[in-house]
Amino acid sequence: MGITLLVWLAKQINYLEFCNRLAHIDISRFAIGLLFFAIVLIFEVLKLFVLLYPKVGLKSTIRVIYIGSCLNNFLPSNIGGDAYKILALSKDGGDWVKWSSLVIADRAIGLALLIISSIFLLFLCHQTIWQPLWIFLGPKFRLSVNNILLTTGGLSLLILVGYWCHKHFLGFFAALVNGWRDVKPWQYFMAFLSAAIFHLSRLGGIYYFLQSLGSPIVPVQILVTMTLVAIASILPLSIGAIGIREGAFAIGLGIYGVDFTTAVTIAMLVRLILWGQAVIGSIIMVSARDKTKRQSPVS
Repeated sequence: MGITLLVWLAKQINYLEFCNRLAHIDISRFAIGLLFFAIVLIFEVLKLFVLLYPKVGLKSTIRVIYIGSCLNNFLPSNIGGDAYKILALSKDGGDWVKWSSLVIADRAIGLALLIISSIFLLFLCHQTIWQPLWIFLGPKFRLSVNNILLTTGGLSLLILVGYWCHKHFLGFFAALVNGWRDVKPWQYFMAFLSAAIFHLSRLGGIYYFLQSLGSPIVPVQILVTMTLVAIASILPLSIGAIGIREGAFAIGLGIYGVDFTTAVTIAMLVRLILWGQAVIGSIIMVSARDKTKRQSPVS
């Protein structure tokens, strides 16, 4: 599905306009955008490290995150690498459920910050955020029999899934809660702070990328788009969220007046940064494997 969507997006691009935009890109603003994404990479490590401390050192946290980023490109959605993080941390000792609680907490804190901030901005910046969003969504959610049935069916399905999970995974959820209780308040505070800087830096990077392409947009509108992309990316609809992330960027930025070609260009720039992170992760993974082979006794 993801590849199909990516191919469809590629066919919609005006490549003459795409090349013209790249030829006239503002290098200084683009460089500032890259600097912001460098900060993103730093705080991506720190926001998990503060939750794992003192059980896991900084070096091990970096290794786990970058290898997880590499594996994200070969597993469903953009959270497939979280499974590797749990597995790798469990090998060093301890209950895998407790490690799961910390990895899930890291993911949940970042997503919660985006969602809460976006909901707050919807009320605070009505004309800037809500009005364009309603113009886009309003016609698609007309009160009709079909929409009522779809909404009712979707909510009923969510309730049934929630009940099934509660019945079969009650012990697992209880263990997760126990794991969260072991985390100290100062660690949660630092994790929230690191996640906030992480998302603000990513927002800054996307903002300056858009500025470099001559497409002005209000930063709060980018934040709402980032929330849409984050939610879409965790859906297990494609490997590495390929196509899904780019489509969400095109829709989110398009709602706020960014043309389709620019929106997809921004999405691909972010994807290239993720692939660069994955390359670093693959190098770390290969180096760790070679080191293990050298240290293993010869039979």
